[in-house]
Amino acid sequence: MVPRLSKAFEIQRLRVLVEVARLGSVSKAAEALGLTQPTVSLHLKALNRTLGVPMVEREGRGIRLTEAGRLLEHHARRALSELERAQQALANQRDLTTGSLRVGAGVSVGTYLFPEIVRDFADEHPSIELGVEVGSSGVVAEMLDRGELDLGVLGEVARHPDLELRQLASLPIVCIVGPDSKCAESGTVSREQLRSSTLLARRNGSSTQRLVDRHLASMRVTPADRWGFETPEAIKGAAMAGLGIALISELSVRAELADGRLVKVDLEGGDPPAIPVQVVRSVHHAPSPAERAFLELLESRIA
Repeated sequence: MVPRLSKAFEIQRLRVLVEVARLGSVSKAAEALGLTQPTVSLHLKALNRTLGVPMVEREGRGIRLTEAGRLLEHHARRALSELERAQQALANQRDLTTGSLRVGAGVSVGTYLFPEIVRDFADEHPSIELGVEVGSSGVVAEMLDRGELDLGVLGEVARHPDLELRQLASLPIVCIVGPDSKCAESGTVSREQLRSSTLLARRNGSSTQRLVDRHLASMRVTPADRWGFETPEAIKGAAMAGLGIALISELSVRAELADGRLVKVDLEGGDPPAIPVQVVRSVHHAPSPAERAFLELLESRIA
């Protein structure tokens, strides 16, 4: 059994399986890997033969993984990611003159805080290959779990046995309206006003919105209507136009509050709990020198 498994799990064969799963095509996988189509097909046949079950099946003009193929691809993708990490860790052991760092952030931090931090890190360490992903906390957490990122800076995320969470700071959530709103004049939004208003909200996956929704549920308040937006910028635009009320990270509206384009109002019953700003990383590898340097810079700006 051991010789068969060692042949099946050759790195190139696993790479072929992962790329075929990602691209759904032998020809595209071959192009991505710099191989010929016959070579890719031979690797797939070798996997079928040594493991005793088919890895792929036809689907229209393309191919897809079988149940066994999906199972192996899941583990293969993580194994290849760990091997890449090992290679990178060995390179990073020397110093900060080489290596790479892949970081992710939730939308608020990634939009309003990350750009300056990333710029300054790149200026200080120009030889480090830096990759950045900004998305909802849920999406970035999934990328961390799959080994696609080295660390993330996120809001509220579900605890996971493979992820380490460390809180750096908290960001308040504020209630905002347009300057011409009646609530702007009074400085307060009552429960009844909120019930009769349109809530300008982030779509699913936003940790900020989860905190807001739980807070409204605890107040037993359901707004008359709810409009969903992908970004804080879209919410701010709608609020400035007087289209509704928003509860949003204070970080994302500092400029608009300062120049009067938006107005912060008190929410009857109190504002939602603050958003935790957390560093999230895998528990399965020690931080590289590049990670430590980035975290040191991050903490100096956030904590």
